[in-house]
Amino acid sequence: NLTTYLANDILPLWMLDGERVAFVSDRGDRQEGIFSKLADGTGPVESLLTFEPGRFLTPWDWSSDGQTMVFSYAGGDDSAVTFDIGVLRKEGNGEWEPLLQTTARETAPSISPNGDWLAYISDQTGRFEVYVERFPELGERRQISTSGGTSPKWSPTGEELFYRRTSNDGSMMSVTIDFEPVFTPGIPEVLFEGNYVSGGTTGRRHYDVSPDGERFLMIRLTGAIESVEGSAAPITVVLDWFEELKDRVPVP
Repeated sequence: NLTTYLANDILPLWMLDGERVAFVSDRGDRQEGIFSKLADGTGPVESLLTFEPGRFLTPWDWSSDGQTMVFSYAGGDDSAVTFDIGVLRKEGNGEWEPLLQTTARETAPSISPNGDWLAYISDQTGRFEVYVERFPELGERRQISTSGGTSPKWSPTGEELFYRRTSNDGSMMSVTIDFEPVFTPGIPEVLFEGNYVSGGTTGRRHYDVSPDGERFLMIRLTGAIESVEGSAAPITVVLDWFEELKDRVPVP
């Protein structure tokens, strides 16, 4: 185990030097925060960012110099909760700033290897699609997916952008990217299909790409293909189960 503290430690993300792992935890005073620990398990846990409880933090990606993290957090009041994107800089001593904060839900940010572009998903049209904007100043927004998209991730070279299609097959999609003379995305193409866990509307990136960009690490499902549009597995409801339990295990 990397962590053994009596808390919920979830959503690990490697720091770019490979020596530390960042993760979300409700440890300490039970505030939700992002922490890090040496990957060999030694040394203390360091706090990177703390939030008030219930903000549903998710660390997503680091800039190529390892100095800037993009993360998502729950925002809005109780009647209109959205997901927004924030930026944390290592030299900021735990101070962060909102990057993308609108009435739509934006999450799953991924920084291009050259550090100039940010991919993310937004449901501003009524369904989640993949978008790309300038980073960190934003602007020049381009829609990348054409029929629903989630969980974007740049290839190690930045010449491709991968994402999962929001359909029952959850296909892995690939879009070629040309940066010169201007940012020009290609037409989305199916890279492969398969029975793999998908992030759905949370955008969770249940896959990773090898440093050479040739292999994917994914979680294979053993049952029916999961829908990323929110349809869950069947639920069985058992009525009067306590009476049946008393019949099976008589109480003296």
